Amino acid sequence: MFSSLSLTILSAILVLLPDPPTAEPDALAEMVLEGRNQRPIASQAIQFPQYMRPDTLLILTEQPIPQDGFCLRTRWLANIAPAGEEDGAPTWWFDRRRGASAEREVALTRDAGTCPDTGYVRLIGTAAASPDRAAWALGRLDAYLKDAEGLTVRCTAQHPLQPECDNPARLRARLANPNPLAIMQGRDSAQIRIDSMTDLTIHYDEPETLSVDLHRLVPF
Repeated sequence: MFSSLSLTILSAILVLLPDPPTAEPDALAEMVLEGRNQRPIASQAIQFPQYMRPDTLLILTEQPIPQDGFCLRTRWLANIAPAGEEDGAPTWWFDRRRGASAEREVALTRDAGTCPDTGYVRLIGTAAASPDRAAWALGRLDAYLKDAEGLTVRCTAQHPLQPECDNPARLRARLANPNPLAIMQGRDSAQIRIDSMTDLTIHYDEPETLSVDLHRLVPF
């Protein structure tokens, strides 16, 4: 049996959450984020364990913020664990000590002019990370896929991927992935991780050149 003191300590550390798919978004956000979110929560979901990601995650996504030609949004990720059931629906434990981490994502508005529901790409947090530059890089890729003039693609590949470099149609199809994994930025360039085998780098002083690197599978 737990003492009253132990129960008090546990209740200060662990929060019992209702089943996220049926919970009221703002109430769920208040329980997990305790006011840290800057925008209302637009959606919530559970991500069950995956390859290289063994934890169960609660993902709370804020409403996006329109920018000049793109939208910026924040996703909050919190580790949760099964707690049982209540009225036939699963419940979950959230550990306050671990808290929730924030990720920023960008998506182009394109011709719609409004924030899309899909197509957001995660920004890898570095000192050089900039939503504007990330959107610029996505815009260069989008221009290439729309056959804009004046763009050059350079491709290098590890064995046995060289045939994809040599085949423009296959390379374009790979770059057309609607859900790139992430954007990483440095002082001189931005890199879009198209998928776990494809990186696209664009140097800020050479915006007309898109450099593609095809490599063996990288867990990400």
